[in-house]
Amino acid sequence: MHNLYFDLPITGIEPEELTWEPVTHEGITATVTNVVANGWIPVWDKGKVVARVKLTGSESRNQWYNPNPSRITVPKLPQTFELVGRDINTGDEVVKYGFVLRQWFVHRGYCSWDQ
Repeated sequence: MHNLYFDLPITGIEPEELTWEPVTHEGITATVTNVVANGWIPVWDKGKVVARVKLTGSESRNQWYNPNPSRITVPKLPQTFELVGRDINTGDEVVKYGFVLRQWFVHRGYCSWDQ
């Protein structure tokens, strides 16, 4: 789903010491940024800097109230994403994280009969 994210606690190196290139497959992009952990994360990781993986892709927000919405791009899935964290100073590969994206959900908004 567009703007869905999950956090990766990283040990052995400070996340601020890593740089990540975005990875795109079938119109879906995984982007990694550093954030301070909060929310639904184990209590021992709260307040630590973690790598946040955010997924962006097909969405329909601009069509929510359109009575004749156009088709939305449908990605071919599953797709394997491999994110590579590189040392910010040397560019050397330090850590890899891979995952398989099997489904992509698009929120189509609310219909008039839902109210």
